[in-house]
Amino acid sequence: MQRELFKPRELDVKPTATNGPRLWFRRLVIWGEPDAKPIQDIEFGPGLNIIWSPDPADRSARDDGEVPPGPGHGAGKTLVCRLLRYCLGEPHFASDVLRSKISSAFKDGRVGVELIVDGAEWVVVRSIGVFGHDVVLEGGTLEAAVSSNTAPTGIAPLIDMLVERFLTADVAALVTKSREGEEETEAQRRAWLFAIAWLTRDQECHFGKATEWRAAASESGSPARRLSVGDANNVVRALLGAITPREHRLEAEVEKLGRRREDEGRGIERRRWLIEQSLKRILRAVELEGKPLPEGDLLGQFLRNAARVRVAQVAVVDAKGELASVDDLEAKYESERKEVERLEAELSSAETKRSTAEAVAKQIASETPGLTASLDEAEIPTCPVCEVPIDRVLAEGCKLSHKLPDVESLRQRQEKNQRDLRDKKAEQAAAEEALKRLGPQLKAATTRRDKAWADLRAARRQRDARTEVWYAARRIGDDVGDLEKLLTENAEAEKTLADIDTTLKQRREAAGAERDQHGQVFARLGQHFDPLVRRLLGPKSEATGRVQHDGNGLNLVVEYGGERSTPAINLVKVLAFDLATLCRSIEGATKLPPLLIHDSPRSSDLGLSIYHELFHVVRELEKAGSGPQFQYIVTTTSRPPDDLVGDKRVRLKLNGSPAEARLLRRDL
Repeated sequence: MQRELFKPRELDVKPTATNGPRLWFRRLVIWGEPDAKPIQDIEFGPGLNIIWSPDPADRSARDDGEVPPGPGHGAGKTLVCRLLRYCLGEPHFASDVLRSKISSAFKDGRVGVELIVDGAEWVVVRSIGVFGHDVVLEGGTLEAAVSSNTAPTGIAPLIDMLVERFLTADVAALVTKSREGEEETEAQRRAWLFAIAWLTRDQECHFGKATEWRAAASESGSPARRLSVGDANNVVRALLGAITPREHRLEAEVEKLGRRREDEGRGIERRRWLIEQSLKRILRAVELEGKPLPEGDLLGQFLRNAARVRVAQVAVVDAKGELASVDDLEAKYESERKEVERLEAELSSAETKRSTAEAVAKQIASETPGLTASLDEAEIPTCPVCEVPIDRVLAEGCKLSHKLPDVESLRQRQEKNQRDLRDKKAEQAAAEEALKRLGPQLKAATTRRDKAWADLRAARRQRDARTEVWYAARRIGDDVGDLEKLLTENAEAEKTLADIDTTLKQRREAAGAERDQHGQVFARLGQHFDPLVRRLLGPKSEATGRVQHDGNGLNLVVEYGGERSTPAINLVKVLAFDLATLCRSIEGATKLPPLLIHDSPRSSDLGLSIYHELFHVVRELEKAGSGPQFQYIVTTTSRPPDDLVGDKRVRLKLNGSPAEARLLRRDL
């Protein structure tokens, strides 16, 4: 009886539209080149659409035809999803490697879709080859859009239209912020890429987290690839209508105040450390360590008085009194140094003179014997040729020589030689006398100079030491001033921090109040999430689901014999969350079109019964209203439920081999 009073909620969706989905794909066409026969021409419809690549081992007795010759993988299912996303405005339709192979095979290849938006037909054609050529037309046909004669428009007109129809500029501003120097329209187009990331999850994300939509490995070019958890949470709230511009501004203020509070806190801690170190240094300098100190404003004045006392103790008296005058010692040293230089110069000059006189005297003395012999020979000359005395030659005559030596000239040269030798010996004697006199004088002067230098250095050291002590004492006063400045700054910072805490509390309360006003958004989402969890896990499972949102973000909870969080249960959470969001979009309660594309959602060893129930739930949603008010496209390798195997909802069957059975009908 008690269980009947709390009967589990059933899935109940109330569409606001009656004429079909606000946005849905009607047709996908792939061309190898413009104006050629299409490689693929796939029709879609509102409601459930299945792209199936059967596994040969996954067959039933109800299956008709031959067993598929190849595996169900590598057939092109993911490429179908990527091409649909590409035609909604995503930058890339495949990984870099696959894009390169496709563009090499189809240098002027194109892909196009017929898109129905609020009942109006739009056609989009984009390049998959080497040559970029994007065309967006309202009305018209794909055949006209793909024609080589149609001028490109770029993809921006489509994105701008979709932003206007679904997101609006205000919501787009909540989804993503404009970058510096960026136009507002660029930020709005980026916001649309976040929206389609949610509607068309990457298979590489494995449906592991509700707000993980794009994987870096897919190389989609989507900004959602690097989305933080906090930013993804803001995107969800904005697209669900669970945040207003005011709340967004409040949260931005809270974030900014939080950063400022952290900065102020770090500054206070750093100044506290500096204050502690400075106070220790000052107390040690004024010899007050361990003694009681006044607090507050009295501390600064107390330390200043102690510093003045210390300066008085070490003040330098007049240098003439206590210390020898450094100036006098410098003058004395300079005088002694010059005297040493003078004596060294005289000594060097005397040594030069003595050496020179000695050398010249030796030279002169060496010439004396030769001059004496020449004079002797001149007085009794002999013929140099025949060695006959000259007087005989003069008497008898000589035919060989008539030149006779000049005796007078030789006598004069001998006299000059003797005179010069006496002069140089006198000079040498005088120089030697000077050397004997200057040596002791230089030695004494050098001793006096060295002593004067030693006295000067000692005086300088004593003066510098006393000056250093005096300056150190003076610096205590400066340190006290710096300490007072730090104390003042820290007091002001602590007051600022208190003001920030007050403001931060107010902003958080205001933001919390805004969130509470929008709390019903997640409550209503949970009203769909709960029955969807129960349907997927089985009606007898007694499972329940909740969508929670608080300051920590989005949290999906499944109670299934206790709160569960296995890989398969997490997958169920994501599927139920996406379907619940789709239900709210059908009811016109989100900023998203009622569109969902799931690429091979059976992962994490998901049970086949749960997987088949996904198809049954979507078929049930088709019955809400006057007809399907949504479009759900799913690719699968696993076999759909038997009642759908031959149904028209299976829009395309692919296979990994032969090449003709793949999406692009060829090897790459």
